Amino acid sequence: MFQVDNNFNSICEKVYALILKGCAAARPYLFMAVLSATLLYPSFCVLAADSGRTMHEAAWTYLVFLNDGAGSAGREINKLENIKQDGFINITALWYDKKEGIKTVYEIVPDADLNKISSKALLREKINENDNLSAIFSDFVIKHYLKYKTEGLIITLYDRETIINSKYSFSSPANNWNNLKNLRAAFEKIRLAAGRGADIIHFDANNFQCLELIYELSEYAVNIIGSEEFIPECGTPYDIIFNPIVSQKITAAQRFSFLFVSAWHNYFKQMAKSGVKATLSAIKTAELEMISEKFDAFLEALTKALAQSKYRDIFTASVIKKVRRYSSGEFIDAFDFGRIINEEIHEQSVEKSSREFLASLTNATVKNSAIGDFGKIPVTYNSFGISIYMPLPAPKFDGYDALKICARTGWKPFLDYFYSFFMAKGYDFEVKR
Repeated sequence: MFQVDNNFNSICEKVYALILKGCAAARPYLFMAVLSATLLYPSFCVLAADSGRTMHEAAWTYLVFLNDGAGSAGREINKLENIKQDGFINITALWYDKKEGIKTVYEIVPDADLNKISSKALLREKINENDNLSAIFSDFVIKHYLKYKTEGLIITLYDRETIINSKYSFSSPANNWNNLKNLRAAFEKIRLAAGRGADIIHFDANNFQCLELIYELSEYAVNIIGSEEFIPECGTPYDIIFNPIVSQKITAAQRFSFLFVSAWHNYFKQMAKSGVKATLSAIKTAELEMISEKFDAFLEALTKALAQSKYRDIFTASVIKKVRRYSSGEFIDAFDFGRIINEEIHEQSVEKSSREFLASLTNATVKNSAIGDFGKIPVTYNSFGISIYMPLPAPKFDGYDALKICARTGWKPFLDYFYSFFMAKGYDFEVKR
């Protein structure tokens, strides 16, 4: 870095004196040029002294963690290279390639050639079988965010292996929900070291956009983007998503998230006739307090109604059969759950509280995209942006009680109540996946 010392100041003063001396002898038509140089001298010295500042500082740092068991994430790096950064966004990616046993950190440089990786490798080393993925992820984010310290921070976690409630990748064998708790610990480490959370956390992963995850990570992001469904085989079109955002110089996290999901929607809408199923939503974490309040009021009213056999029969025979399910039936769409109850259970307090719960979910949703053939509307799923855990048959709930959603809502007591009568009566039917 360029530093100003006494010798430099002495030289500048001599140059300044020569400029003034030249003014006296200069011809009139040189006067403006000399005057301009004189006026620029103070600014030049200030700029030189401020060695940590650049003329065109980026607005965003974009950090991508590619947890890749198939050795196929080179495609994603090529898409990242096809983003026209334009000095507005800095992009760095860590490719954790389990197939080749190599982890590589790339400083992404723009390149339209999708057949090769052109970016500079900042680090390349062998994977250690004892690697702690959560620690590798958090250390990567901390190091490369502190390198740029931009106003905006967006983080993508790419993963085609991790199941959010099972013993894979980010989890340890203790219980099924360590994935979320380990992710929370990683983001806490990032916040402490970087002095901030992310503006946007994006999960390029299957079935991750659920209330359980949003409650765990709400302290560490303004918006969370993810999918209730499986990510389509063709992957996330990073270049198509980011290039319009960069060209418009979008700095607001909410607008950024809205455009992110909109670009996804427009891209996959073109494939709707081929049968592709693709969902993506952006959720505002600041709305969780209102969701919790309305959710609890809804569950309280529903629990009271289900004490009556007529409503219980409707709930088990209609609501549970119809509600949209994901991840082999273990998660349901939270909005669809409330919507069907509102339509099917005609009890005054349930109708009122379900409407308010649905409104709270709507207010939290920056943008939702649902492409598919499941719902009644052509090429549209009845997927509304957020799922929640409600498997059939009743699960063991290993570690579920320790999640934030259990501390902040009455969902777990409601599930216990539901399973107590549902399983006892021996209902047996195939649920929609």
